[in-house]
Amino acid sequence: MGARRAFHEEVAPTYEEWAAAGRPEHTEHTGWTEWPPGSGEKRVRGFPWLSPDLNRLCLEPTLLEAAERLAGVRDLRLCGAGGSIKYAGHEELYGAYGSEDHFHPDQGNQTLGPGRYPASDADAERFPAVEYSTGGWSHHGLAENWQQVAVWVFLNDVAPGMAPLQFWRNGSTDIEDAGVPAIVPAGTVAFFSMFSRHAASHWDTALAPTGQRAVVSFSIARADQLWHGSHPGSSIMQSQQYDGHVEASARFTSLIVSCTPRQLRFALGFPMPGDQLWTDSFLAGMEKRHPGFDRRPYDEARGEELLGDEELELASAAALRAEVRRLRGIAAL
Repeated sequence: MGARRAFHEEVAPTYEEWAAAGRPEHTEHTGWTEWPPGSGEKRVRGFPWLSPDLNRLCLEPTLLEAAERLAGVRDLRLCGAGGSIKYAGHEELYGAYGSEDHFHPDQGNQTLGPGRYPASDADAERFPAVEYSTGGWSHHGLAENWQQVAVWVFLNDVAPGMAPLQFWRNGSTDIEDAGVPAIVPAGTVAFFSMFSRHAASHWDTALAPTGQRAVVSFSIARADQLWHGSHPGSSIMQSQQYDGHVEASARFTSLIVSCTPRQLRFALGFPMPGDQLWTDSFLAGMEKRHPGFDRRPYDEARGEELLGDEELELASAAALRAEVRRLRGIAAL
């Protein structure tokens, strides 16, 4: 109750307050520059808020423990967090809020890495068609990857017709039967990854003539992967020209291609050359997504002769230790 009350005090008014004010137009995610209209008082959509109750939604220990289990690591960080709301009757007055019924993953605006899922060259060969482009995603064969966890906390009951969030049904290939609406009670928490396909939906006033759907959403990422989500000094989603679900803006590409490896590490969190991230497939993806990206320092760190990934594995410290053990065994004979 405390968090919901604070949401309506700091983020967005209740349906009753909105209706009493003449149903002014707003956007689901950016809300108002002021409320009530003409008052000059600002509403703050994003974290942190003044209310400890509202802030605790993003810091709840049980949620963090669940995210740790999903991500497989304990060292996590909070990325962008904010509130959003939809009202009954807003669409009839001003049109749809945005990307209703458009199923998509959020990778395009949640990472500066290449626009493809596979983390290894072996996976790249297995799923060669899985990549992000302006034309959309190829989803076939796409597995979940919990390197970043998205969290939605529903602050009120979501009944049929109340613009429920839709998730793509596992294994479905039929767009007409793919959407599973999140019809949930207040306090429900939804976890999904930046590769989970989901979509907004329209508000149906025939089913729900009044009310609002209020949500606090945030994402949690591994602390050692700063090129995902946001971090101090850089928020991928909020710093770009955000218009639906798009790739990183030209500003980020301009920065990435002008940076030395040390500057890239300092500014955006990418690791230095020699890190295991810089596989041939990842470097190729960076070149494709950020034309002009100079991969030479990273290739040079992989070996003077630009060894392939399999050859580098043979030359790794673990392989060297195994060879020393083998030679010791021969010497003992």
